[in-house]
Amino acid sequence: MSSIADPLPAPLPNEVEALRAIIAAQAAELEAERRRREASETELAAAKAGLVAKALEMEKLKIQLARLRRMQFGSSSEKIAREIEQLELSLEDLEATTAAEATMAGAELLPTALPEAPEARARAGRRKLPEHLPRTEIVHAPHDTCPSCGSTLRKVGEDVTEVLDYIPARFTVIRHVRPALSCRCCEGMVQAPMPSLPIERGLPSAGLLAHVLIAKYCDHLPLYRQSAIYAREGVELERSLLADWVGKAAALMAPLANAIAQHVLAGSVLHADDTPGHLHADGYGGFDALYDGGRIAEVACMAHVRRKFFDEHVETGSPLAAEMLKRIGVLFDIERSLVGLSAEERSLLRQAKARPALDELAAFLDATLLRIPGKGDLAKAIRYARSRWTALTRYVDDGRLELSNNAAERAIRPLAIGRRNWMFAGSDAGGERAAAIYTITQTVKLNGLDPQAYLRDVLDRIADHPINRITDLLPWNIVQMP
Repeated sequence: MSSIADPLPAPLPNEVEALRAIIAAQAAELEAERRRREASETELAAAKAGLVAKALEMEKLKIQLARLRRMQFGSSSEKIAREIEQLELSLEDLEATTAAEATMAGAELLPTALPEAPEARARAGRRKLPEHLPRTEIVHAPHDTCPSCGSTLRKVGEDVTEVLDYIPARFTVIRHVRPALSCRCCEGMVQAPMPSLPIERGLPSAGLLAHVLIAKYCDHLPLYRQSAIYAREGVELERSLLADWVGKAAALMAPLANAIAQHVLAGSVLHADDTPGHLHADGYGGFDALYDGGRIAEVACMAHVRRKFFDEHVETGSPLAAEMLKRIGVLFDIERSLVGLSAEERSLLRQAKARPALDELAAFLDATLLRIPGKGDLAKAIRYARSRWTALTRYVDDGRLELSNNAAERAIRPLAIGRRNWMFAGSDAGGERAAAIYTITQTVKLNGLDPQAYLRDVLDRIADHPINRITDLLPWNIVQMP
């Protein structure tokens, strides 16, 4: 029922012409609305088509990036590094533009623009935030009384929405206060000793030193960039001062890096990549001198062989390359079935399963080489494999060895990403310092620890730690780490 405040509708005129004018005006308004709707639908369709095109372009860029990253390892080409950097920037810009256009279109068009894999659809829901993060609750309580009748309200449930916030890192000052006390009877003085600092009479705490090291060697921030970031916080720390801290911290931890090296060299199998016992490595020529004399046995990498055939298949669609990938894939499938077995068990099963597959692959490679142009990339890939066949198949008879050198490649990936930070070290000492810190941080990661927390703990202890017990601080031995 209308209230007395509602306006009364205007009476219709009695004249026919006036009524026709009203009908014509309404018809014109409806037509204008129809045209606006059609224009909006056209714009929406165009926006959707544009988003689809951008999605396809993003997929193309991702494929190109993946191919360049595969080419990057084992290659010193700065051109590839520049191409990767440019593609990363292009992809980043395209993704940001797509998100902006989808937002302006007022609809989530992108998820329906391209078909999605089931796992992608499963991830489409709201992401669950890590449980270990601290929570700050903001309660948005309504009025205590009902806005309709004024009665008291009671709680029947609640909705909780979590958003991820970031509080920028901040400096703090630790004041070591040591009261000096005197005895009224004997006039003796008592004062607690000053706790040891990582750098004697130095400015930084163990926490700040750990942060500088992790920023440089794990997050790839050169010291001059760190200096600029700290200056924005109102703390002037010159690059030269930071460099002095890095040098002193590295010297302090040198015994720890040496202990890790001794532990690694105590084994009979090593992995290497462009860096005694069996040595897992790629085809880098710098290793050749190590194999002279037979004291070190070469173990080649099947993943590097596979990569050459993969690139050929991507470039040309060669069915011969596809067949080689299939046969190499069988070898990796066999290895996946051997995870967790002893060296003896792995050796026996490899001889029963992998040896026949390798013999068939060798025969196929030799037969194919006779059928294709000798100067083509496929022929080069085959010759690369066959020239290293003894080293490629050495793993079959020794269960301690691996089919590929992927373990080393994964371990050096941070070095490849941050190479601009250390490739101009300026001296052998600078390279050795970087190698020592990378040795420690990467070993910490392999042991499932947080590198920054580990360095903070170790730098806080190591100045007073007995040198003959340095192994107590190794990542797999350290206790009471915060």
